[in-house]
Amino acid sequence: MNIEKIISCPTCKQALIERKSKTNKPYFVCDDCEVQIFIRGKRGIARLHGEMKTSDSPAEALVEELQLRIKTSKEQLRAVQGREGILSELWPSGEQLGIMKQIKIYKVELERIQK
Repeated sequence: MNIEKIISCPTCKQALIERKSKTNKPYFVCDDCEVQIFIRGKRGIARLHGEMKTSDSPAEALVEELQLRIKTSKEQLRAVQGREGILSELWPSGEQLGIMKQIKIYKVELERIQK
């Protein structure tokens, strides 16, 4: 069953009906004030559709959130590291430097979350 989600516009409070992008991700458009809201991340989409588990305590909710963040960061790191293998260490291009920077960011994020 495909149920449309309705949210309020953050500026004018008019009801906004969920639309789907070409990649099947949800977004909302206010025809009155022309605000556009795009939900792109897996966690945001899960929260929007109420698919996130509800915990009995704030501590359990925090643990679930951190576990999801660790999983997501590891997936992102693996995806970027897969592209790292083709990098030239002697003469990295701008794109390659960007990939190396992303790898460093994901590693730092994982270390921070796991502390």
